[in-house]
Amino acid sequence: MAPATPTRRLVKHSVSYMVGQGAFFLSRLVFYCAFTRLFAPEDYGTLNLIFSALLFCIVSVRLGQNDAIVRLLPDGVKHGQAKQYVASIVLPMLAIGAVAIVVLFGVVRVAVSHWQVPDDLRWAFYFVVPIVGLRLGADLTYAIFRAMEKPVGAVALDAARNWLTIVISLALVFAWRASMAPFFLGQLSGEVIIFLVCVFFLGTQFSLRPALVERNVWRQALQYGLPMVVYHIAAVALLYIDRYLVLWCYGTHAVGEYSAGYNLAAMVQQIFTLPVSLAVVPLYMNLWSRGDHEGARTFVQTTMRWFWLGVWPCILGMVAVKSDLIRLLATEKYLESSGVVGYVLLGYILYGGYPIYAAGLLIHKKTGLMCGWMVVALVINVAANLVLIPRYYIVGAARATALSYLVFTLGLAWQSRRYLAVRFWPWQATVYLAGALVMFAAVRAVALTAPWLSLVVKLVVGVSLYGVWVLAADADLRRRVRKVVGEKTAAWRGKA
Repeated sequence: MAPATPTRRLVKHSVSYMVGQGAFFLSRLVFYCAFTRLFAPEDYGTLNLIFSALLFCIVSVRLGQNDAIVRLLPDGVKHGQAKQYVASIVLPMLAIGAVAIVVLFGVVRVAVSHWQVPDDLRWAFYFVVPIVGLRLGADLTYAIFRAMEKPVGAVALDAARNWLTIVISLALVFAWRASMAPFFLGQLSGEVIIFLVCVFFLGTQFSLRPALVERNVWRQALQYGLPMVVYHIAAVALLYIDRYLVLWCYGTHAVGEYSAGYNLAAMVQQIFTLPVSLAVVPLYMNLWSRGDHEGARTFVQTTMRWFWLGVWPCILGMVAVKSDLIRLLATEKYLESSGVVGYVLLGYILYGGYPIYAAGLLIHKKTGLMCGWMVVALVINVAANLVLIPRYYIVGAARATALSYLVFTLGLAWQSRRYLAVRFWPWQATVYLAGALVMFAAVRAVALTAPWLSLVVKLVVGVSLYGVWVLAADADLRRRVRKVVGEKTAAWRGKA
C-alpha cells in the first residue's frame, strides 16, 4: 500500500483533532450552560477575568517551549535523540514552574492583604496559583504528541484535562456553593491529577533523568521559544484586554454579557479551525526537515484553500443562528451578547488560521516578526476599544477585536510570502463567499417558533445548501470527492 500523502495525513490528523475538539466543545458547552445559569452576569464576568489572568501567567511561565518542542523535536527524532530533546526541555521547565508557584504565592499573599479581598475570592486566588506551574506538564506533553504526529494522544490528554476539571468543579459548586473558591478548587484538583499522569508518561516513555539534559538543546529551545513568549503574552492580551476595558467603562455586569457572546464564538472557532491548525504544523515541519521543501509549500497551499472553504459558512452561519444559540444555551439574560458573536468569530477564525498563512515564518524561525505583528495588532486593539466601547457598548469591543485580528492576518501573510511563496486562491475564495452568502439568506428566512426545531432546521438547510453550491461550482473539489468515494466503494466491495 502506498504511503499516505501529506494532504490525506492532514485529513486523518484533523479528524482526530476534531474528535478531540468535539469532546472539548462538549466540555465547554457544559461549562457554558452550567455557569451562565449558576452565576449572575457580574459573577460570570469575574470568573472570566480570573481565567484571563491565569492564562496570562501560564503563557509567561511557559517561555514558548511548547512551540520549541513542535519545531525542534522532529530534528531530535531524526538524529535518534528524542529522549535527550525531551529531557532537555521538560526538566528545566518543571523547575521553572515550581519557582513560579512560590513567587506567585508571595505576590498574591501581599496583594490580597493590601486590597482586603473577600475570603471567597482570596481562596480562589490561592487555588489558582499552583495551576500556573502544574499546567506546564500537560502543555509540554501535548506539544510532544503533536511534534511526533500522535494526534490521538494529544486528543485524549486534552479531553481528559477539560472534562476532569469541569466535572470536579461542578461537583464542588453543587455540593458546596456557587462561588469562586469551590470552582477553582475543582480546577486545581483536576490539574494535579493530569500533571501526575503526564510526568509518569514522560518518565516512562522518554526518561526524565537529569543526565540526559543537554545545554545545547536547551539553548536552541530558548532561542526559538523566548521570542514566542512576547508573542503569546501579546496574544493573550489581545484576547482578553477588551474585557478589562469593558470593566473599566461599564463594570462586571457588562464583562459578563460580553464574555457570554465571546466565549460562544471561541467555542465555535475551536471546533472548526483548531483541528486543522493543530495538525498542519507538524506535517509541514516534518516535510521541511526531510528536505521536501516543494512538498511542504504545495501542502501549505492546498491547506489554505480548504481553510477558505470552511471560513465563510462558519462565520455567516453563526451570525444567522446566534440569537437562537444564546437563548438556548445562556438564557435570555445574556441575549444582548449575541451582537458580539459575528465580529469576534471573524477575528478569532482569522487568528486561528495563522499556522497556515504564516507557515514561512514558522519554518524559518522568524518568531520575532510574528511577535512584532502581534504587538501592532494589540496596540490597534487597545486604541479601537477606547474609541468604540463608549460609543457602541460591548459591540464596540467586538468590532475592535475583528479589526485587530484582520491587521494581524494581513501582516503575517504578507511577511510569510517572503520565506515561503504560496499562491492564493482568489477565485475559489470568492465562490465560497458567494455560496456562504446564499446560505446565510436561506437560513435567515427560516422562522419557526420552537427554538430547538428552528436551530436544527437552519443547520440542515445551511449545510445542505452550501455543500451543493461548492460541489456545483468547484470542479477540482468534485474530482477529489469522486476519487475518495470511488476508493471507499472499491475497498468496501473488496471486503464484501
